[in-house]
Amino acid sequence: MKPISSKFNEAYAPPIREHNMPLNVQMAGVTKPVEDYYADIVATDYEEGCYQFEYVTGGKGYITIEGKTTPVTKGDFFFINKYVHRVLSSDRENPLQKIFVCVSGEFIDGIIKAYEMDVPLVVCKSNVSEYIYEIIRIAKEAPGFESDILDNIGDEIIKIVRKIYRERSLGTVSEKRNNIAESVMFYIQSNFTRRFSIEDMTDAFFICKTQLIKQFKSHYGTTPMKYTQQKRIEASKHYLANTDVPITKIHEKVGFSDPKYFSLAFKASTGICPREYRNMQKGM
Repeated sequence: MKPISSKFNEAYAPPIREHNMPLNVQMAGVTKPVEDYYADIVATDYEEGCYQFEYVTGGKGYITIEGKTTPVTKGDFFFINKYVHRVLSSDRENPLQKIFVCVSGEFIDGIIKAYEMDVPLVVCKSNVSEYIYEIIRIAKEAPGFESDILDNIGDEIIKIVRKIYRERSLGTVSEKRNNIAESVMFYIQSNFTRRFSIEDMTDAFFICKTQLIKQFKSHYGTTPMKYTQQKRIEASKHYLANTDVPITKIHEKVGFSDPKYFSLAFKASTGICPREYRNMQKGM
Protein backbone atom coordinates (compact mmCIF):
# COMPACT_ATOMS: atom_id res chain seq x y z
CA MET A 1 0.00 0.00 0.00
CA LYS A 2 1.67 3.21 -1.17
CA PRO A 3 0.61 6.76 -0.30
CA ILE A 4 1.23 8.69 -3.54
CA SER A 5 0.58 12.09 -2.01
CA SER A 6 -0.01 12.29 1.69
CA LYS A 7 0.28 14.29 4.87
CA PHE A 8 0.05 12.03 7.89
CA ASN A 9 0.12 12.33 11.64
CA GLU A 10 -0.31 8.66 12.44
CA ALA A 11 0.93 6.29 15.12
CA TYR A 12 1.80 3.00 13.46
CA ALA A 13 2.32 -0.45 14.88
CA PRO A 14 5.21 -2.29 13.21
CA PRO A 15 4.15 -4.39 10.20
CA ILE A 16 3.93 -8.13 10.81
CA ARG A 17 4.43 -9.86 7.51
CA GLU A 18 6.38 -12.46 5.61
CA HIS A 19 6.26 -13.24 1.91
CA ASN A 20 3.37 -15.44 0.73
CA MET A 21 1.88 -15.98 4.20
CA PRO A 22 -1.90 -16.46 4.58
CA LEU A 23 -2.21 -13.42 6.88
CA ASN A 24 -0.05 -10.31 6.96
CA VAL A 25 -0.53 -7.07 8.87
CA GLN A 26 0.68 -4.28 6.62
CA MET A 27 -0.23 -1.36 8.88
CA ALA A 28 -2.15 -0.71 12.08
CA GLY A 29 -2.51 2.34 14.23
CA VAL A 30 -4.27 5.63 15.00
CA THR A 31 -4.91 8.57 12.70
CA LYS A 32 -4.84 11.72 14.80
CA PRO A 33 -6.91 14.80 13.85
CA VAL A 34 -5.01 16.81 11.23
CA GLU A 35 -6.94 19.23 9.02
CA ASP A 36 -4.78 18.59 5.95
CA TYR A 37 -4.82 14.78 6.19
CA TYR A 38 -4.83 13.42 2.66
CA ALA A 39 -3.88 10.01 1.29
CA ASP A 40 -4.02 8.88 -2.32
CA ILE A 41 -3.49 5.13 -2.02
CA VAL A 42 -2.94 2.38 -4.54
CA ALA A 43 -3.09 -1.06 -2.92
CA THR A 44 -1.12 -2.90 -5.58
CA ASP A 45 2.36 -2.76 -4.09
CA TYR A 46 1.78 -6.14 -2.43
CA GLU A 47 1.12 -9.14 -4.63
CA GLU A 48 -1.83 -10.28 -2.50
CA GLY A 49 -3.44 -6.83 -2.26
CA CYS A 50 -4.43 -5.17 0.99
CA TYR A 51 -7.73 -4.70 2.86
CA GLN A 52 -8.48 -1.66 5.07
CA PHE A 53 -10.59 -1.98 8.22
CA GLU A 54 -11.15 1.42 9.85
CA TYR A 55 -13.34 2.94 12.56
CA VAL A 56 -13.97 6.67 12.88
CA THR A 57 -13.46 7.83 16.47
CA GLY A 58 -14.12 11.51 15.80
CA GLY A 59 -14.44 14.28 13.24
CA LYS A 60 -15.39 13.88 9.61
CA GLY A 61 -13.63 12.51 6.57
CA TYR A 62 -14.19 11.58 2.96
CA ILE A 63 -13.50 8.45 0.91
CA THR A 64 -13.34 8.83 -2.86
CA ILE A 65 -13.47 5.69 -5.00
CA GLU A 66 -14.10 5.64 -8.76
CA GLY A 67 -15.14 9.30 -8.71
CA LYS A 68 -17.74 8.85 -5.94
CA THR A 69 -17.13 10.54 -2.57
CA THR A 70 -18.60 9.05 0.61
CA PRO A 71 -18.51 11.02 3.89
CA VAL A 72 -17.74 9.25 7.17
CA THR A 73 -18.24 10.56 10.69
CA LYS A 74 -17.82 9.43 14.30
CA GLY A 75 -19.18 5.93 14.83
CA ASP A 76 -18.77 4.82 11.21
CA PHE A 77 -16.93 1.66 10.27
CA PHE A 78 -15.55 1.44 6.77
CA PHE A 79 -13.95 -1.36 4.81
CA ILE A 80 -12.05 -0.87 1.55
CA ASN A 81 -11.34 -3.88 -0.63
CA LYS A 82 -7.91 -4.78 -1.99
CA TYR A 83 -6.68 -3.34 -5.30
CA VAL A 84 -9.12 -0.43 -5.01
CA HIS A 85 -7.66 3.01 -5.72
CA ARG A 86 -8.92 5.24 -2.93
CA VAL A 87 -8.41 8.82 -1.75
CA LEU A 88 -8.93 9.54 1.96
CA SER A 89 -9.14 13.10 3.22
CA SER A 90 -10.22 15.04 6.27
CA ASP A 91 -12.77 17.78 6.81
CA ARG A 92 -10.75 20.90 7.58
CA GLU A 93 -13.16 22.29 10.16
CA ASN A 94 -13.78 18.96 11.90
CA PRO A 95 -10.62 16.86 11.34
CA LEU A 96 -10.93 13.13 10.95
CA GLN A 97 -9.84 10.78 13.76
CA LYS A 98 -9.75 7.04 13.23
CA ILE A 99 -8.17 3.72 14.10
CA PHE A 100 -7.22 1.26 11.42
CA VAL A 101 -5.69 -2.04 10.43
CA CYS A 102 -4.60 -3.01 6.92
CA VAL A 103 -4.23 -6.74 6.25
CA SER A 104 -3.63 -9.10 3.37
CA GLY A 105 -3.32 -12.78 2.52
CA GLU A 106 -5.35 -15.81 1.50
CA PHE A 107 -6.85 -16.23 4.96
CA ILE A 108 -8.47 -12.79 4.74
CA ASP A 109 -9.48 -13.43 1.11
CA GLY A 110 -11.57 -16.38 2.29
CA ILE A 111 -13.17 -14.49 5.16
CA ILE A 112 -14.15 -11.54 2.95
CA LYS A 113 -15.73 -13.83 0.37
CA ALA A 114 -17.53 -15.98 2.94
CA TYR A 115 -19.17 -12.95 4.57
CA GLU A 116 -20.15 -11.26 1.30
CA MET A 117 -17.89 -8.22 1.69
CA ASP A 118 -16.20 -8.62 -1.69
CA VAL A 119 -17.22 -5.11 -2.82
CA PRO A 120 -15.13 -1.94 -3.23
CA LEU A 121 -16.44 -0.14 -0.13
CA VAL A 122 -18.60 -0.87 2.90
CA VAL A 123 -19.65 1.94 5.26
CA CYS A 124 -21.98 1.40 8.20
CA LYS A 125 -22.63 2.49 11.77
CA SER A 126 -21.02 -0.27 13.82
CA ASN A 127 -18.77 0.02 16.84
CA VAL A 128 -15.90 -2.36 16.18
CA SER A 129 -13.37 -0.21 18.01
CA GLU A 130 -12.57 -2.81 20.69
CA TYR A 131 -11.46 -5.32 18.03
CA ILE A 132 -9.30 -2.85 16.12
CA TYR A 133 -7.71 -1.54 19.33
CA GLU A 134 -6.93 -5.14 20.28
CA ILE A 135 -5.25 -5.73 16.92
CA ILE A 136 -3.19 -2.56 17.38
CA ARG A 137 -2.18 -3.70 20.87
CA ILE A 138 -1.16 -7.16 19.66
CA ALA A 139 0.77 -5.68 16.72
CA LYS A 140 2.63 -3.16 18.88
CA GLU A 141 3.64 -5.79 21.42
CA ALA A 142 4.55 -8.46 18.86
CA PRO A 143 8.25 -9.36 18.84
CA GLY A 144 8.00 -10.31 15.16
CA PHE A 145 6.23 -12.64 12.77
CA GLU A 146 4.88 -15.55 14.87
CA SER A 147 2.00 -17.83 13.93
CA ASP A 148 0.18 -17.54 17.28
CA ILE A 149 0.22 -13.74 17.06
CA LEU A 150 -1.25 -13.87 13.56
CA ASP A 151 -3.87 -16.38 14.73
CA ASN A 152 -4.97 -13.95 17.46
CA ILE A 153 -5.16 -11.09 14.97
CA GLY A 154 -7.12 -13.31 12.59
CA ASP A 155 -9.64 -14.01 15.35
CA GLU A 156 -10.20 -10.27 15.85
CA ILE A 157 -10.66 -9.73 12.11
CA ILE A 158 -13.29 -12.48 12.05
CA LYS A 159 -15.12 -10.77 14.95
CA ILE A 160 -15.23 -7.54 12.95
CA VAL A 161 -16.45 -9.19 9.76
CA ARG A 162 -19.10 -11.25 11.55
CA LYS A 163 -20.44 -8.17 13.35
CA ILE A 164 -20.59 -6.17 10.14
CA TYR A 165 -22.25 -9.06 8.31
CA ARG A 166 -24.97 -9.34 10.97
CA GLU A 167 -25.64 -5.63 11.15
CA ARG A 168 -25.67 -5.11 7.37
CA SER A 169 -27.99 -8.08 6.95
CA LEU A 170 -30.39 -6.91 9.65
CA GLY A 171 -30.87 -3.74 7.64
CA THR A 172 -31.99 -5.65 4.55
CA VAL A 173 -33.81 -8.74 5.73
CA SER A 174 -37.00 -7.33 7.20
CA GLU A 175 -38.89 -8.61 4.18
CA LYS A 176 -37.22 -12.00 4.58
CA ARG A 177 -38.53 -12.46 8.08
CA ASN A 178 -41.72 -13.74 6.52
CA ASN A 179 -39.76 -16.63 5.10
CA ILE A 180 -38.64 -18.89 7.94
CA ALA A 181 -36.20 -20.82 5.77
CA GLU A 182 -34.31 -17.66 4.73
CA SER A 183 -34.36 -16.35 8.29
CA VAL A 184 -32.89 -19.62 9.58
CA MET A 185 -30.25 -19.50 6.84
CA PHE A 186 -29.28 -16.00 7.98
CA TYR A 187 -29.14 -17.19 11.59
CA ILE A 188 -26.81 -20.07 10.70
CA GLN A 189 -24.50 -17.95 8.54
CA SER A 190 -24.20 -15.40 11.34
CA ASN A 191 -23.67 -17.90 14.16
CA PHE A 192 -22.15 -21.12 12.82
CA THR A 193 -18.79 -20.52 14.55
CA ARG A 194 -20.45 -20.79 17.95
CA ARG A 195 -22.31 -23.76 19.36
CA PHE A 196 -26.11 -23.86 19.15
CA SER A 197 -28.81 -26.48 18.83
CA ILE A 198 -31.92 -26.94 16.74
CA GLU A 199 -33.84 -26.02 19.90
CA ASP A 200 -32.07 -22.66 20.00
CA MET A 201 -33.37 -21.98 16.49
CA THR A 202 -36.92 -23.05 17.29
CA ASP A 203 -36.87 -20.70 20.28
CA ALA A 204 -35.51 -17.86 18.12
CA PHE A 205 -38.20 -18.23 15.47
CA PHE A 206 -41.16 -19.38 17.61
CA ILE A 207 -41.75 -22.46 15.46
CA CYS A 208 -41.82 -26.15 16.25
CA LYS A 209 -38.85 -28.32 15.35
CA THR A 210 -40.74 -30.35 12.74
CA GLN A 211 -41.96 -27.27 10.84
CA LEU A 212 -38.58 -25.56 10.99
CA ILE A 213 -36.77 -28.57 9.52
CA LYS A 214 -39.50 -29.14 6.92
CA GLN A 215 -39.45 -25.53 5.65
CA PHE A 216 -35.67 -25.30 5.59
CA LYS A 217 -35.27 -28.62 3.79
CA SER A 218 -37.96 -27.71 1.26
CA HIS A 219 -36.09 -24.48 0.47
CA TYR A 220 -32.48 -25.67 0.56
CA GLY A 221 -32.56 -29.45 0.20
CA THR A 222 -30.91 -30.20 3.54
CA THR A 223 -31.61 -29.82 7.24
CA PRO A 224 -30.51 -26.78 9.29
CA MET A 225 -27.98 -28.75 11.36
CA LYS A 226 -26.52 -30.53 8.32
CA TYR A 227 -26.04 -27.16 6.66
CA THR A 228 -24.47 -25.81 9.87
CA GLN A 229 -22.01 -28.70 9.92
CA GLN A 230 -21.18 -28.06 6.26
CA LYS A 231 -20.35 -24.43 7.05
CA ARG A 232 -18.18 -25.52 9.96
CA ILE A 233 -16.30 -28.02 7.81
CA GLU A 234 -15.70 -25.32 5.18
CA ALA A 235 -14.36 -22.96 7.83
CA SER A 236 -12.13 -25.66 9.32
CA LYS A 237 -10.62 -26.34 5.88
CA HIS A 238 -9.61 -22.71 5.74
CA TYR A 239 -7.89 -22.93 9.14
CA LEU A 240 -6.16 -26.18 8.21
CA ALA A 241 -4.86 -24.89 4.90
CA ASN A 242 -3.94 -21.32 5.83
CA THR A 243 -2.98 -21.22 9.52
CA ASP A 244 -0.90 -23.10 12.06
CA VAL A 245 -3.69 -23.29 14.62
CA PRO A 246 -3.36 -26.70 16.32
CA ILE A 247 -5.91 -29.21 15.08
CA THR A 248 -6.98 -29.78 18.68
CA LYS A 249 -8.01 -26.10 18.84
CA ILE A 250 -9.71 -25.64 15.48
CA HIS A 251 -12.96 -27.22 16.66
CA GLU A 252 -13.38 -24.34 19.12
CA LYS A 253 -13.06 -21.74 16.37
CA VAL A 254 -15.64 -23.29 14.04
CA GLY A 255 -18.33 -24.36 16.50
CA PHE A 256 -17.75 -28.09 17.07
CA SER A 257 -18.29 -29.33 20.62
CA ASP A 258 -15.03 -31.31 20.94
CA PRO A 259 -12.00 -32.32 18.86
CA LYS A 260 -13.01 -35.98 18.54
CA TYR A 261 -16.42 -35.14 17.08
CA PHE A 262 -14.78 -32.58 14.78
CA SER A 263 -12.35 -35.20 13.42
CA LEU A 264 -15.13 -37.72 12.85
CA ALA A 265 -17.35 -35.16 11.10
CA PHE A 266 -14.46 -33.91 8.97
CA LYS A 267 -13.54 -37.42 7.83
CA ALA A 268 -17.18 -38.27 7.11
CA SER A 269 -17.42 -35.19 4.91
CA THR A 270 -14.05 -35.32 3.12
CA GLY A 271 -12.93 -38.95 3.39
CA ILE A 272 -9.71 -37.97 5.19
CA CYS A 273 -8.85 -36.79 8.69
CA PRO A 274 -7.96 -33.14 9.44
CA ARG A 275 -4.22 -33.86 9.76
CA GLU A 276 -4.14 -35.56 6.35
CA TYR A 277 -5.97 -32.60 4.82
CA ARG A 278 -3.50 -30.11 6.33
CA ASN A 279 -0.53 -32.13 5.11
CA MET A 280 -1.98 -32.35 1.61
CA GLN A 281 -2.68 -28.61 1.42
CA LYS A 282 0.80 -27.71 2.63
CA GLY A 283 2.55 -30.25 0.42
CA MET A 284 3.92 -32.35 3.25
